[in-house]
Amino acid sequence: MDTVQNSLNLLAPQELSELGYRLRDSLARAADSMLPEGFSELYTPLMASVLKRGCQSARADAVGIWLADSEEDQLALVSGHGRRVEESVGEYKQPLSSGLISMVYATGQAFCENGIHGRPGHSPVLDELLGVKTEAMIAVPFYFAQHIRGVVSCVQLSELEDKETPARGFSQNDLREVELATASVQRLLDLRLIEHLLGWDEQ
Repeated sequence: MDTVQNSLNLLAPQELSELGYRLRDSLARAADSMLPEGFSELYTPLMASVLKRGCQSARADAVGIWLADSEEDQLALVSGHGRRVEESVGEYKQPLSSGLISMVYATGQAFCENGIHGRPGHSPVLDELLGVKTEAMIAVPFYFAQHIRGVVSCVQLSELEDKETPARGFSQNDLREVELATASVQRLLDLRLIEHLLGWDEQ
């Protein structure tokens, strides 16, 4: 039997290695056909808990998951936890032509900055809808099923009229916490898609 040695020094049958390439293609096609509308079918309470804890460790007030729509001209807010963000899940879309999360999606580079409110490039539309100010933001590209699919954002917020509460701000350690949580959810989503493709989620 022909075998292939991988990075873990495990020997796998040649046909299993070849199936791996086909599985990656199937993952990408399945995600393309389901997202963003079918994200709630994939996103489990375990994933939500992992992401929520990561953002709590980063001292964020709210976390959102944004996925590109099929035309890739908007990012849809498909999940959120924390201060007021749940109100806009499934309702709000960010044009990819504006906003900092759109920049992260376009570049594939994580972003961490304080003093966001009023900064050129920050879209204030969602802030105005929720009646808050975004004071600090972490945004991390969200990869699964072989491609970048969207962005995970964590924010620190203040009330619109609050001029007295001192800003807290994020650090590089906070960014690492969010990146770790995001990477964990990405892996869990890939596993969930594999289970879906193989029918394991129906057993």
